[in-house]
Amino acid sequence: MLPSRRKVLKALGFAAGVSATGLLPTVVFGKSAASAIPNKSRILGKKGVDAILLGAGVRGDRYSRYAVTAPQELRIVAVAEPIGTRNQAAAVQNELSALQRFDRWEEVLKLPRFADVVIISSSGSYFEAASAALRAGYDVWVDRPVSLDASEMDRINALARREGRQLLFAYGCPESIDFMDHAHCVVPF
Repeated sequence: MLPSRRKVLKALGFAAGVSATGLLPTVVFGKSAASAIPNKSRILGKKGVDAILLGAGVRGDRYSRYAVTAPQELRIVAVAEPIGTRNQAAAVQNELSALQRFDRWEEVLKLPRFADVVIISSSGSYFEAASAALRAGYDVWVDRPVSLDASEMDRINALARREGRQLLFAYGCPESIDFMDHAHCVVPF
């Protein structure tokens, strides 16, 4: 069942409002408070993270800019973006070859695993891309909830646990990346 237009607009307005005010990590979603993860070094590790970027629009560009300024923490090693100008811009910014550029996320996730994490910042539903990335053995960072459907949220969180993978909210800015546990994040209606 698809959520109504009104519910979607309400959720987007809510998310935009708390994001703009910086309250997202402390807003209560669902059963418990979604808390910011204070020690991002345990996620990024000592050697940093190699990432595949799915979506190179405004949100994806934030991760690209961060990767350029902090290559010791994050390196974009591939991009999947159907809009040619965005794909090209991300490739130039991250010094990617033609072999590291893809038009669709399905293409890159069919390859053997070659990165640590998949960052999903594309438009549309994240559920299919996140599921495929988790099954392919990647940790997954999303910049918004994987789904507005509570049952899909439960299924994707269960899949991440079964696969032993991280599923995290990541909010990328040119100067930092912050993380939050995805497990309890359900947009309230």
